[in-house]
Amino acid sequence: MRTEWRQQFNWRLTLVRLFVNGTAIILVAVIVPGVHLVNPSLFSIAIIALVIGLLNVFVKPIVQFITLPFLFVTYGLIMIITSTIMFWLLSLFLPRFITVDRGAAAVMAGLLMNLFTMILENVFGVVPPIVDSVPVNADVPIINQNQVAP
Repeated sequence: MRTEWRQQFNWRLTLVRLFVNGTAIILVAVIVPGVHLVNPSLFSIAIIALVIGLLNVFVKPIVQFITLPFLFVTYGLIMIITSTIMFWLLSLFLPRFITVDRGAAAVMAGLLMNLFTMILENVFGVVPPIVDSVPVNADVPIINQNQVAP
């Protein structure tokens, strides 16, 4: 049986990701001196959050695939360059909403954008937990399905 895309698409997750991206953009614009929101309204922040989300979905995997050979050589520091490219593309696509003065500001903005997004996604539960929330009872022996309980 084929399920429709509406049943598979999670609107709450999308809205939380937009909120996380918008909050991260605001924090980056406040902290980094070379990043400016041209019109800091709710509409412009929503547009910026939507475009950075689309860039992260469609363009970032391509850039990461291209820079994959350098990932191990640079001990993962190439990911900062990837984030910088995404932030630079954001300012290139939306010059009426966000501007970046210089390259160092784009590097710092990309780094902080990744950091804030990672923290906020973990706070709001966008990413699944690494450790299962159900505690394991050490007193109860683990029974394999092939074994018979005594």
